[in-house]
Amino acid sequence: MQIQGDCAMILFNHKSDNTTDVSISWILNNTISYYNGSVELTVDSNTTGDLLMVTYTDQRTETFSFLDVEYEHYAVLFACNNNEDGTSSTCK
Repeated sequence: MQIQGDCAMILFNHKSDNTTDVSISWILNNTISYYNGSVELTVDSNTTGDLLMVTYTDQRTETFSFLDVEYEHYAVLFACNNNEDGTSSTCK
């Protein structure tokens, strides 16, 4: 199966010690990558919304904004990163 484009699946595992692990599968043009880490909610000082901060096992962090949340079944997240060439941004 040929998969073109950018797609991610994020699985959360809430543990009994009140921490949450995350496992991310990222598909980009038919190549899959895996990332693991932990998550926490944080407050965005520039808006009234909460942010989801992911700390990966290599200690790199990434922050996602919530577009919509239905607390039992789904959350829609948004992130934008500057490309390495400095000429544009990539939004997820």
